[in-house]
Amino acid sequence: MNREVEKHRWRQIDSTQQLAHCDKDFSRHLYYARILTVRRSYSYSETNQLIRNLKKSVDSNQAQLAYKEQAISKMVDECTELLSDVDVSRSEVVLIPVPSSKTIDDPLYDNRIERVTQGVEMRLKGFLSCSILQRTKTIEPQHQSQSKRDVNVQQSSMEVAEGVKNLANRRVILVDDVITSGATVQACCNLISEYVTADQIIGIFWAKAQEPPIAEEFDQLF
Repeated sequence: MNREVEKHRWRQIDSTQQLAHCDKDFSRHLYYARILTVRRSYSYSETNQLIRNLKKSVDSNQAQLAYKEQAISKMVDECTELLSDVDVSRSEVVLIPVPSSKTIDDPLYDNRIERVTQGVEMRLKGFLSCSILQRTKTIEPQHQSQSKRDVNVQQSSMEVAEGVKNLANRRVILVDDVITSGATVQACCNLISEYVTADQIIGIFWAKAQEPPIAEEFDQLF
């Protein structure tokens, strides 16, 4: 049963949605379009289905990869919609994809978010996709891990590439598919804040992970 009836709507994370591993001031600069309901299957909502398709492994069969391509295209559409009114007359805006959990030489490396930022760059003048954050070691994907989310673990597994010089006097947008605790995006912010002031950094996410409604959980007990 599809329980998500509202269409995607970009919104800002506010004080009532404080993220467990994200600086309070930085979290006010984060935006998301959809709600991903955790512990629910792909059939629960359109968003659950889209995120499941987006995260399909790169070694999936061709039929499954076709669904992945459709999800990437839809994320590009919705991110472009959000950013189309951004004033780029003063300076270019740098789009930085949050890196995959795997190193670039890993056979299962997934560049889906990089492809999204490149897609937005192709559609909007004044936006530059720049993959300056890279994994130095493969870690378990957050959505598959049972371990506690940790900013330090995330930060120690990433590095800033030489392209960081492109950030000088530019606004930066970190882009990822899902935000849960904020650990990964906070780690990214920490790494690039050495090169650009924090108030120049925002983050956009296709979906925010959220627990099922309490009433729904209660109903399952009876």
